[in-house]
Amino acid sequence: RIYLATADGGLKLIREEVAVVDTLVIEGSVGFDTGNLHFPGEIVIKGNVGQGFTVKAGANVTIFGSVDAGAVVAAGGNISIGYGILGRKTKVVAVGDVRAQFVQEARVCAGRNLYLYNHAQQGRLQAGNRIIVERGKGLRGGSLVGGEAWGLHGIRCSFAGAPTYARSDLVTGVDPEQAEALDRINGKLKESQKLLMRQLERFGLKSVDVKAIQQRIAASSGTQQRMLARAARLLGKVVQQHQRLLRDKIEIENSMINSLKGAAIEVSERAFPGVWIRIGDQQQRLTSDVEKARFHLLHDQLQER
Repeated sequence: RIYLATADGGLKLIREEVAVVDTLVIEGSVGFDTGNLHFPGEIVIKGNVGQGFTVKAGANVTIFGSVDAGAVVAAGGNISIGYGILGRKTKVVAVGDVRAQFVQEARVCAGRNLYLYNHAQQGRLQAGNRIIVERGKGLRGGSLVGGEAWGLHGIRCSFAGAPTYARSDLVTGVDPEQAEALDRINGKLKESQKLLMRQLERFGLKSVDVKAIQQRIAASSGTQQRMLARAARLLGKVVQQHQRLLRDKIEIENSMINSLKGAAIEVSERAFPGVWIRIGDQQQRLTSDVEKARFHLLHDQLQER
Protein backbone atom coordinates (compact mmCIF):
# COMPACT_ATOMS: atom_id res chain seq x y z
CA ARG A 1 0.00 0.00 0.00
CA ILE A 2 1.04 3.61 -0.60
CA TYR A 3 0.09 6.30 1.91
CA LEU A 4 0.12 9.97 0.92
CA ALA A 5 0.19 12.87 3.41
CA THR A 6 -2.26 15.70 2.87
CA ALA A 7 -0.07 18.24 4.73
CA ASP A 8 3.62 19.02 5.27
CA GLY A 9 5.10 17.94 8.57
CA GLY A 10 7.07 15.34 10.45
CA LEU A 11 6.36 11.62 10.20
CA LYS A 12 5.68 9.99 13.58
CA LEU A 13 4.43 6.65 14.86
CA ILE A 14 1.87 7.30 17.59
CA ARG A 15 0.33 4.24 19.27
CA GLU A 16 0.89 2.10 16.20
CA GLU A 17 -0.62 4.79 13.99
CA VAL A 18 1.35 6.75 11.42
CA ALA A 19 0.78 10.48 11.68
CA VAL A 20 2.09 13.67 10.11
CA VAL A 21 2.54 16.38 12.73
CA ASP A 22 3.27 20.08 12.17
CA THR A 23 5.30 20.41 15.39
CA LEU A 24 8.68 18.75 15.78
CA VAL A 25 9.65 18.26 19.45
CA ILE A 26 13.27 17.58 20.40
CA GLU A 27 13.37 16.31 23.99
CA GLY A 28 17.02 17.26 24.50
CA SER A 29 19.55 19.44 22.69
CA VAL A 30 20.34 19.79 19.01
CA GLY A 31 23.72 18.20 18.42
CA PHE A 32 25.38 15.18 16.86
CA ASP A 33 22.49 12.95 17.94
CA THR A 34 19.93 14.99 15.97
CA GLY A 35 22.04 16.66 13.29
CA ASN A 36 20.83 19.86 11.69
CA LEU A 37 17.06 20.41 11.65
CA HIS A 38 15.04 21.57 8.63
CA PHE A 39 11.30 21.38 9.23
CA PRO A 40 8.33 23.05 7.48
CA GLY A 41 6.31 23.48 10.66
CA GLU A 42 7.07 24.47 14.25
CA ILE A 43 10.11 23.25 16.19
CA VAL A 44 10.31 22.91 19.98
CA ILE A 45 13.76 22.18 21.46
CA LYS A 46 13.82 21.37 25.18
CA GLY A 47 17.57 21.84 25.45
CA ASN A 48 20.17 23.94 23.62
CA VAL A 49 21.16 24.41 20.01
CA GLY A 50 24.72 23.13 20.08
CA GLN A 51 27.81 24.81 18.72
CA GLY A 52 27.83 25.02 14.92
CA PHE A 53 24.44 23.36 14.32
CA THR A 54 21.56 24.73 12.23
CA VAL A 55 17.83 24.86 12.97
CA LYS A 56 15.43 26.09 10.30
CA ALA A 57 11.64 26.06 10.59
CA GLY A 58 8.79 27.29 8.41
CA ALA A 59 6.90 28.42 11.52
CA ASN A 60 7.88 29.23 15.14
CA VAL A 61 10.98 27.98 16.95
CA THR A 62 10.98 27.56 20.74
CA ILE A 63 14.27 26.79 22.50
CA PHE A 64 14.22 26.15 26.24
CA GLY A 65 17.98 26.62 26.64
CA SER A 66 20.58 28.66 24.75
CA VAL A 67 21.89 29.08 21.22
CA ASP A 68 25.60 28.32 21.35
CA ALA A 69 28.54 29.72 19.39
CA GLY A 70 28.41 29.34 15.61
CA ALA A 71 24.83 28.03 15.53
CA VAL A 72 22.20 29.28 13.06
CA VAL A 73 18.50 29.49 13.90
CA ALA A 74 15.97 30.71 11.32
CA ALA A 75 12.18 30.79 11.53
CA GLY A 76 9.29 31.76 9.28
CA GLY A 77 7.47 32.85 12.45
CA ASN A 78 8.71 33.84 15.93
CA ILE A 79 11.76 32.63 17.85
CA SER A 80 11.65 32.26 21.63
CA ILE A 81 14.85 31.37 23.52
CA GLY A 82 14.80 30.63 27.24
CA TYR A 83 18.39 31.63 27.91
CA GLY A 84 20.92 33.46 25.74
CA ILE A 85 22.38 33.77 22.24
CA LEU A 86 26.17 33.51 22.27
CA GLY A 87 29.05 33.82 19.83
CA ARG A 88 30.33 36.14 17.09
CA LYS A 89 29.46 33.66 14.33
CA THR A 90 26.02 32.88 15.73
CA LYS A 91 23.02 34.02 13.71
CA VAL A 92 19.35 34.11 14.73
CA VAL A 93 16.81 35.32 12.15
CA ALA A 94 13.01 35.43 12.42
CA VAL A 95 10.28 36.78 10.17
CA GLY A 96 8.37 37.71 13.33
CA ASP A 97 9.58 38.49 16.88
CA VAL A 98 12.71 37.25 18.65
CA ARG A 99 12.75 36.84 22.44
CA ALA A 100 15.75 35.90 24.59
CA GLN A 101 17.34 36.68 27.92
CA PHE A 102 20.53 38.15 26.47
CA VAL A 103 22.77 38.42 23.40
CA GLN A 104 26.54 38.05 23.61
CA GLU A 105 28.35 39.09 20.39
CA ALA A 106 25.83 37.32 18.13
CA ARG A 107 23.86 38.62 15.17
CA VAL A 108 20.09 38.73 15.70
CA CYS A 109 17.54 39.92 13.12
CA ALA A 110 13.81 40.18 13.83
CA GLY A 111 11.28 41.08 11.16
CA ARG A 112 9.14 42.71 13.85
CA ASN A 113 10.34 43.20 17.45
CA LEU A 114 13.42 42.05 19.34
CA TYR A 115 12.81 41.58 23.07
CA LEU A 116 15.73 40.98 25.47
CA TYR A 117 14.93 40.43 29.11
CA ASN A 118 18.37 41.23 30.48
CA HIS A 119 21.11 42.70 28.26
CA ALA A 120 23.07 42.76 24.99
CA GLN A 121 26.85 43.00 24.77
CA GLN A 122 28.78 43.51 21.52
CA GLY A 123 25.81 42.20 19.53
CA ARG A 124 24.67 43.07 16.03
CA LEU A 125 20.95 43.58 16.49
CA GLN A 126 18.32 44.52 13.93
CA ALA A 127 14.54 44.78 14.19
CA GLY A 128 11.94 45.80 11.61
CA ASN A 129 10.00 47.50 14.39
CA ARG A 130 11.54 47.96 17.86
CA ILE A 131 14.38 46.72 20.06
CA ILE A 132 13.41 46.54 23.73
CA VAL A 133 15.85 45.59 26.50
CA GLU A 134 14.13 45.05 29.84
CA ARG A 135 15.78 45.96 33.16
CA GLY A 136 16.32 42.37 34.26
CA LYS A 137 18.57 41.43 37.19
CA GLY A 138 22.26 41.87 37.87
CA LEU A 139 24.79 44.54 36.95
CA ARG A 140 24.14 44.19 33.20
CA GLY A 141 20.37 44.26 33.46
CA GLY A 142 18.76 46.56 30.90
CA SER A 143 22.01 47.45 29.14
CA LEU A 144 23.00 47.77 25.48
CA VAL A 145 26.80 47.74 25.47
CA GLY A 146 29.00 47.80 22.38
CA GLY A 147 28.11 46.57 18.92
CA GLU A 148 25.18 47.87 16.89
CA ALA A 149 21.44 48.07 17.51
CA TRP A 150 19.18 48.95 14.56
CA GLY A 151 15.53 49.34 15.58
CA LEU A 152 13.67 50.80 12.60
CA HIS A 153 10.91 52.43 14.69
CA GLY A 154 12.65 52.74 18.04
CA ILE A 155 14.97 51.44 20.76
CA ARG A 156 14.33 51.27 24.49
CA CYS A 157 16.79 50.26 27.21
CA SER A 158 17.87 51.22 30.73
CA PHE A 159 21.59 51.75 30.04
CA ALA A 160 23.36 52.55 26.77
CA GLY A 161 27.09 52.00 26.54
CA ALA A 162 29.38 51.57 29.55
CA PRO A 163 31.72 53.66 31.74
CA THR A 164 34.63 52.14 29.80
CA TYR A 165 33.68 54.36 26.80
CA ALA A 166 32.96 51.32 24.63
CA ARG A 167 31.50 52.45 21.32
CA SER A 168 27.84 51.52 21.08
CA ASP A 169 25.79 52.41 17.99
CA LEU A 170 22.05 52.93 18.50
CA VAL A 171 20.17 53.62 15.27
CA THR A 172 16.50 54.20 14.47
CA GLY A 173 14.45 55.62 11.61
CA VAL A 174 16.71 54.05 8.98
CA ASP A 175 17.73 50.51 8.07
CA PRO A 176 21.36 49.49 7.41
CA GLU A 177 20.95 49.54 3.60
CA GLN A 178 19.44 53.03 3.62
CA ALA A 179 22.12 54.28 6.02
CA GLU A 180 24.91 52.88 3.85
CA ALA A 181 23.42 54.51 0.74
CA LEU A 182 22.96 57.85 2.54
CA ASP A 183 26.51 57.85 3.90
CA ARG A 184 27.89 57.06 0.44
CA ILE A 185 25.86 59.86 -1.20
CA ASN A 186 26.75 62.36 1.54
CA GLY A 187 30.44 61.58 0.98
CA LYS A 188 30.07 62.14 -2.76
CA LEU A 189 28.12 65.36 -2.14
CA LYS A 190 30.99 66.75 -0.04
CA GLU A 191 33.50 66.01 -2.79
CA SER A 192 31.14 67.39 -5.41
CA GLN A 193 30.66 70.59 -3.37
CA LYS A 194 34.43 71.09 -3.11
CA LEU A 195 34.83 70.63 -6.88
CA LEU A 196 31.93 73.00 -7.50
CA MET A 197 33.52 75.73 -5.35
CA ARG A 198 36.90 75.33 -7.11
CA GLN A 199 35.24 75.79 -10.50
CA LEU A 200 33.29 78.83 -9.29
CA GLU A 201 36.53 80.45 -8.03
CA ARG A 202 37.68 80.69 -11.67
CA PHE A 203 34.83 83.11 -12.25
CA GLY A 204 35.16 84.87 -8.89
CA LEU A 205 31.75 83.56 -7.79
CA LYS A 206 30.46 81.78 -4.66
CA SER A 207 27.30 80.39 -6.23
CA VAL A 208 26.18 79.39 -9.71
CA ASP A 209 25.08 82.47 -11.66
CA VAL A 210 24.69 81.68 -15.37
CA LYS A 211 24.27 85.31 -16.42
CA ALA A 212 27.41 86.43 -14.53
CA ILE A 213 29.44 83.57 -16.06
CA GLN A 214 28.27 84.51 -19.56
CA GLN A 215 29.22 88.15 -18.97
CA ARG A 216 32.72 87.18 -17.79
CA ILE A 217 33.29 85.00 -20.86
CA ALA A 218 32.00 87.74 -23.19
CA ALA A 219 34.24 90.34 -21.53
CA SER A 220 37.37 88.21 -22.08
CA SER A 221 39.20 87.41 -25.29
CA GLY A 222 41.72 85.05 -26.85
CA THR A 223 43.24 82.37 -24.64
CA GLN A 224 41.48 83.69 -21.55
CA GLN A 225 38.09 83.42 -23.23
CA ARG A 226 38.77 79.84 -24.36
CA MET A 227 39.88 78.85 -20.83
CA LEU A 228 36.75 80.34 -19.29
CA ALA A 229 34.55 78.62 -21.86
CA ARG A 230 36.11 75.24 -21.01
CA ALA A 231 35.72 76.00 -17.29
CA ALA A 232 32.04 76.83 -17.87
CA ARG A 233 31.45 73.50 -19.64
CA LEU A 234 33.17 71.61 -16.80
CA LEU A 235 31.15 73.59 -14.26
CA GLY A 236 27.95 72.56 -16.05
CA LYS A 237 28.90 68.88 -15.75
CA VAL A 238 29.75 69.28 -12.05
CA VAL A 239 26.41 70.98 -11.40
CA GLN A 240 24.52 68.18 -13.17
CA GLN A 241 26.35 65.53 -11.14
CA HIS A 242 25.64 67.44 -7.91
CA GLN A 243 21.95 67.69 -8.76
CA ARG A 244 21.76 63.94 -9.49
CA LEU A 245 23.27 63.19 -6.08
CA LEU A 246 20.77 65.51 -4.41
CA ARG A 247 17.88 63.77 -6.18
CA ASP A 248 19.19 60.37 -5.06
CA LYS A 249 19.42 61.62 -1.48
CA ILE A 250 15.88 63.01 -1.57
CA GLU A 251 14.61 59.69 -2.93
CA ILE A 252 16.13 57.78 0.00
CA GLU A 253 14.89 60.35 2.51
CA ASN A 254 11.36 60.03 1.10
CA SER A 255 11.54 56.25 1.57
CA MET A 256 12.38 56.86 5.25
CA ILE A 257 9.42 59.12 6.04
CA ASN A 258 7.22 56.40 7.57
CA SER A 259 10.12 54.96 9.58
CA LEU A 260 10.99 58.35 11.05
CA LYS A 261 7.46 59.07 12.32
CA GLY A 262 7.68 58.74 16.08
CA ALA A 263 11.11 57.06 15.93
CA ALA A 264 12.99 57.57 19.18
CA ILE A 265 15.78 56.12 21.31
CA GLU A 266 14.81 55.99 24.98
CA VAL A 267 17.35 55.38 27.75
CA SER A 268 15.47 55.26 31.05
CA GLU A 269 18.52 55.48 33.35
CA ARG A 270 21.87 56.46 31.81
CA ALA A 271 23.67 56.75 28.48
CA PHE A 272 27.47 56.80 28.73
CA PRO A 273 30.13 58.61 26.65
CA GLY A 274 31.09 56.72 23.52
CA VAL A 275 27.50 56.02 22.52
CA TRP A 276 26.63 57.02 18.95
CA ILE A 277 23.01 58.04 18.44
CA ARG A 278 21.64 58.07 14.91
CA ILE A 279 18.11 58.89 13.82
CA GLY A 280 17.67 58.94 10.06
CA ASP A 281 20.50 61.03 8.66
CA GLN A 282 21.29 62.85 11.93
CA GLN A 283 24.08 61.58 14.18
CA GLN A 284 25.54 62.50 17.54
CA ARG A 285 28.32 61.06 19.71
CA LEU A 286 27.81 61.41 23.46
CA THR A 287 30.81 62.96 25.22
CA SER A 288 29.35 62.94 28.74
CA ASP A 289 26.83 60.99 30.79
CA VAL A 290 23.18 61.61 29.99
CA GLU A 291 20.47 60.56 32.40
CA LYS A 292 16.90 59.61 31.49
CA ALA A 293 17.33 60.60 27.86
CA ARG A 294 14.94 60.46 24.95
CA PHE A 295 16.50 61.16 21.55
CA HIS A 296 14.22 62.10 18.64
CA LEU A 297 14.01 64.38 15.61
CA LEU A 298 12.45 67.83 15.78
CA HIS A 299 12.41 69.90 12.57
CA ASP A 300 14.96 67.46 11.09
CA GLN A 301 17.39 68.06 13.95
CA LEU A 302 18.45 65.53 16.58
CA GLN A 303 17.03 66.51 19.96
CA GLU A 304 17.52 65.15 23.46
CA ARG A 305 14.76 65.46 26.02
